[in-house]
Amino acid sequence: LAKLKHKDPFNRIYAAGALGNLGDLQAVPSLIAAMEDKHGDVRLYVVEALSKLNDPRALPHLIAALKDEHMPVRYHAGEALVKLGAVSVPSLIAALQDENEDVRMLAALALGELDDKRAVEPLIAALRDEDEDVRTSAARALGELGDRRAVKPLIAVLRDENEDVRRSLFSALGKLGDKQVVETLIAALRDESMRGHAAVTLVNIGALSVSPLIVALQDENEGVRLSASRALGELGDRRAVEPLIAALQDENEDVRMLAALALGELDDKRAVEPLIAALRDEDEDVRIFAARALGELGDRRAVEPLIAALRDEHKSVCYFAAEGLGKLGDPRAVLPLRAALEDDTEDVRIAAHEALRLLGYDPGISGP
Repeated sequence: LAKLKHKDPFNRIYAAGALGNLGDLQAVPSLIAAMEDKHGDVRLYVVEALSKLNDPRALPHLIAALKDEHMPVRYHAGEALVKLGAVSVPSLIAALQDENEDVRMLAALALGELDDKRAVEPLIAALRDEDEDVRTSAARALGELGDRRAVKPLIAVLRDENEDVRRSLFSALGKLGDKQVVETLIAALRDESMRGHAAVTLVNIGALSVSPLIVALQDENEGVRLSASRALGELGDRRAVEPLIAALQDENEDVRMLAALALGELDDKRAVEPLIAALRDEDEDVRIFAARALGELGDRRAVEPLIAALRDEHKSVCYFAAEGLGKLGDPRAVLPLRAALEDDTEDVRIAAHEALRLLGYDPGISGP
């Protein structure tokens, strides 16, 4: 204990660390007094020691440490308050009104970890804090708490001017995902500024999003259809197969492309013939993703169409056709792939070489 007052800060640091490890609560008053040490690293070790001792007597002093000038002290004080548990909640709620934005931010983060429903309404109020870091932390905390009372307030501030805040708001809604949230996120797909976050959140919500996303494939807004196609592929739910097959006929080439991509990810044989037809699409990117998807699906009905695609005018299509033929493993592809070794584009030659290797043929000789 005496070393907590030693003139050498390294001795004071050593003493604080040792007292925390000893676990003797008689050290708490001396450690509390040492929180006034002028040396930031000493205060940090004192806070860590108090965290280990986990004594409620340290509560007001840890709250005060949330505004320490030394950032590590502030963060470790927040962690110590979480460790104290429910006894910290009223003080942390009060700290959401502190004039110091760092105190408010750390209080919000700590409340999110404490899983105490008393914090829900105060955190909802903090969604409108003047500081963006506080709003971000409040949104994150509400997502962790998982209380449905937060759904409408989170939706109400989705257009926050700050990108980090919006990301946290969407993330929180994803954790609270229900029918109302999904409907809101589908509507948000129409707003270019929110579309990316909304699509990611719909995927994170999972199966509840599938039916609304299928409906969104028919939306008049092409951005909505694009996002719906991509999200359905990531969700991997086979309810989306037939709607995505229909989307291969969409008037927008990017929607058709993403539908082809999604169908490859869904791994359903119903998509094989429609994807074969998509190899004749007028858009190069649609043909690329159709060829790629057919390789993923592994159905030998695609062999002859992919052989024909080796002669596509766009070399990226030829590349994925060769790659797909390697995955399909059908010997009918050997001679066409040998011919592709003479292609004037290096990437196509490389893909043909690798495909032949997968088929068990050495490109340098005439047989297997």
